[in-house]
Amino acid sequence: MGPSNCLRTERVGIVSQAVAQISNRSTEGPVRNNAELVREARRLTKERRERERMFPAVLFADPAWDILLDLTISKLEGVRVSVLSLCLAAPVPTTTAFRWIRRMEAKGLLVRTPDEADRRRIYIDLNDQMLATMVAYLDRVAARERATGDSWPC
Repeated sequence: MGPSNCLRTERVGIVSQAVAQISNRSTEGPVRNNAELVREARRLTKERRERERMFPAVLFADPAWDILLDLTISKLEGVRVSVLSLCLAAPVPTTTAFRWIRRMEAKGLLVRTPDEADRRRIYIDLNDQMLATMVAYLDRVAARERATGDSWPC
């Protein structure tokens, strides 16, 4: 196993630990309406793209976070997301994004559903706990920004 594979394996282990922590964390708090949460998620995504324009992408590559943000926005807007569309949400090679989708699905974060009209198409969604956690996170970020005028780094 080369150095690149070791780093990937280590990162998957970190993601696994994070998933376990998420399932034990309370998501209670002042939840804003969907439009506010979508606006916050889009702001975070926009800040990430701006950062990528300023710094080499390799410094901040985080396809898992891009995937979670995209799925959260889509879920709150009532839009279904295909695997291909989700791969395009993360600014990494499609194979890398697909690998992350599979890993996150294996860890129970994502749910795969076949399209009833076209069995070749697969939709991806957040599981209920991950959606609740993402909503709680966006709510806290938005509340902090309103209270302090500061935004958290993405």
